[in-house]
Amino acid sequence: MFLLRVIPLLCLFSCIRATIIGSTGIIEPVKDTLLKQLDDLIYLLFGGICPKHTKYDSLKNQKCLATSYDYIIIGAGTAGCTLANRLSKDNTVILIETGDIPSDASLIPLNFLYRQETEEDYSFKAKSTGLFEGFNNKENAFPQGRALGGCSTINAMIYALGGSADYDTWGDLVDPIWSWSNVEPIFKRVFDKLNPFSYQTFVAGYEALKDASATLNCGPGFKDHFLTIDKKQQTRFSMADAYIAPILTRSNLCVLLKNEVISIEIQGGNKAEGVWALDRLGNKRYITANKEVIVSGGAINSPKLLMRSGIGPADHLTNKYINVVKDLPQVGMNMEDHVVVPFYFSITDIPMIPLSLMTTVYCATKQLMNNIEMASFLGFFNTIDCSNPQPDIEIIPFEFLQCDNYYLELYIEKFNIAPQYAQKLRDYNQKSAILLLLVTLQHPESTGTVTLNSNKHDDPPIIDPKYFSKQNDVDAIIRGFKQIIKPMLDAPVFKGHGSKLLPMNPAGVCPGGDTFSDDYLKCYMKQLGGTIYHPAGTCRMGKDEASSVVDKEGKVWGIEKLRVIDSSIIPYLISGHLNIPTCMLAELLADIILKV
Repeated sequence: MFLLRVIPLLCLFSCIRATIIGSTGIIEPVKDTLLKQLDDLIYLLFGGICPKHTKYDSLKNQKCLATSYDYIIIGAGTAGCTLANRLSKDNTVILIETGDIPSDASLIPLNFLYRQETEEDYSFKAKSTGLFEGFNNKENAFPQGRALGGCSTINAMIYALGGSADYDTWGDLVDPIWSWSNVEPIFKRVFDKLNPFSYQTFVAGYEALKDASATLNCGPGFKDHFLTIDKKQQTRFSMADAYIAPILTRSNLCVLLKNEVISIEIQGGNKAEGVWALDRLGNKRYITANKEVIVSGGAINSPKLLMRSGIGPADHLTNKYINVVKDLPQVGMNMEDHVVVPFYFSITDIPMIPLSLMTTVYCATKQLMNNIEMASFLGFFNTIDCSNPQPDIEIIPFEFLQCDNYYLELYIEKFNIAPQYAQKLRDYNQKSAILLLLVTLQHPESTGTVTLNSNKHDDPPIIDPKYFSKQNDVDAIIRGFKQIIKPMLDAPVFKGHGSKLLPMNPAGVCPGGDTFSDDYLKCYMKQLGGTIYHPAGTCRMGKDEASSVVDKEGKVWGIEKLRVIDSSIIPYLISGHLNIPTCMLAELLADIILKV
């Protein structure tokens, strides 16, 4: 009965929306205002039927009054949640998180872009000389999760492992324990824990992509992927849901939220004894570790905390008036990231539903649709050797409905796209739907840095990705466009949908925009190339302290009782996505710590 009442209302709202969009008597600013008011009304009417977070209510007033624990884990992201579960079985553990309990909105899979630039995101920005000209203030939005669950609370929920060759390379660089034969059983354990959702897409655009890519016969191509979604509830299933929610009754685990660890206390110059934490009222407290302090803040916050604690490049620390405890030159260096370059296409006859209505339909029916489906539908290709299953390029697709004032504006806002490029997209979108294909570099040679702005704990670090500083990275993106994107969109199946490549060249910034020449592509990628949120390597693992920050077991060189366990220690960027590999490395290192 409920759906019988809801569906006609949704149809009515859809008709009203279409009437507003199609009206020639309403000027554009007024039209945009009316559409936003309509979308707000829809959410107001139906928001109450959306899922609610209740499983963490017991954490709301948890104080963690003890002054010492066996293990202190800093950061309740993917690695931190995994470690807290494993280590607290027979040890006392405090898990300290700067953020809070995830919002109800984070449960809705469709909302993954919404959670950026909110209280659940550190909202970092990256800057780099000669890059990001197409972004506001020449800054690339650099989200990092700031809530229980970390990035798994705001990410696109993709369950991807990377290729077996990635881990064999990792094993060669560090130790055989990280080779595929050793980590594969750990991944099976993670799979059983997460029970990811195998989702079959049904939007016509996906079938067109799949059919067109199959004609290339170059690598795995497009296929559906698992999502970390609760099968029964059809809601986001974060690492906190998998690893923390089931053990909240453990008396020897305390989860301390809304507290930031501002420094690690190092005794005698070589032993981590405890941490200093600061709550949101400015109250500072000291907590000691009987066994170990484990840093799990992620690829941006982990090097920041080490440096604030006096562990890092000596010259840099001295310059920021920080006492040098341990000179480790590689802290904050070697940042690798999956950089993406967006390509846009006009496309017709692809059935899509406005995001404002999609959220309501989802809340009423728990059925995923459209853009969240895109997150589960990925393409992997090798542009050098088609017979090699190890990809060098990933294609991530998104769709925008014609006149999609809602989702297109959200994309423009969250990706921080500058006005001149944003207006080009709006103009194109008035005439047709847009298919966005993100060409993603899998194994960049360019590396960036994370350094301190100052010695203040609340001062964001300086993130300089240095994308495309190596010519091979530039060449790989050009190959991805010429060998994958262009032929695929020229395929008959896409021509049948009226596909056309849309140049993004306001005021002739980049030469050769009409022909998509190599010069244009080189210029364009430095205008709108940016992160797809997979930084790693800033505390990388290695065989010695001259070239790395931690050893094969995550122990910080030269400092007893201190480990870093998160994506920052990955020494070679895994293809695909990093959430599941990060969970795997935390599981494996928990085995080592517990001597399983």
